[in-house]
Amino acid sequence: MRKKAGEALDEKGRFYLVHRSDRLIDIVTTLRTYRLETRSIQFVYDENKKEAISVLIEAIKDGKPNCHILKPIYKTRS
Repeated sequence: MRKKAGEALDEKGRFYLVHRSDRLIDIVTTLRTYRLETRSIQFVYDENKKEAISVLIEAIKDGKPNCHILKPIYKTRS
């Protein structure tokens, strides 16, 4: 999937990913392998957790290294 995303995107094309937060380093490393540079990261927290449960990532093909950490999202029960 990652290789296909890198091949399918034009230069400066955007790729969005939702994944488990404990895999963040692996994700960023793999994205760079396929010329996708992380543009923004946003963590999602469950109301009962102290650690993030998910991470939202935006990456840009052939982008410059300039990652922004966005304000966290706190998931609440409705």
